[in-house]
Amino acid sequence: MRGWVPHETLLPATDLVIGHDGHSTTFKALAHGVPILVLPINPISDQLHVGRTLETAGLARLLARTATASQIRTCVTEMLDDEELQARVAAADRRLRRAPPGGEVAAARILATLKRTA
Repeated sequence: MRGWVPHETLLPATDLVIGHDGHSTTFKALAHGVPILVLPINPISDQLHVGRTLETAGLARLLARTATASQIRTCVTEMLDDEELQARVAAADRRLRRAPPGGEVAAARILATLKRTA
């Protein structure tokens, strides 16, 4: 166990991120082609909204913070086996990598485009 590991060290060897959907981890995961299982912890923050947007775009799955271990395990298994999900996340990765400096703005535009075309 480590308290903190840089995204650039961890994500290239990661198949799936499970998190509350903070912006940094979310965009870094997408920029490394890693799908996200979103478990928002703060109902009044933007975590739920961002999670829903990612799920609508087909880049993540969203579970309630009250999800059971069994529900999380099932969702993880489904996501790891979902070739279409992997393809969509890989496409988002390619788009993010082509984005000019200021990638956060480009990432937001990509998510908006994906949401409209989903």
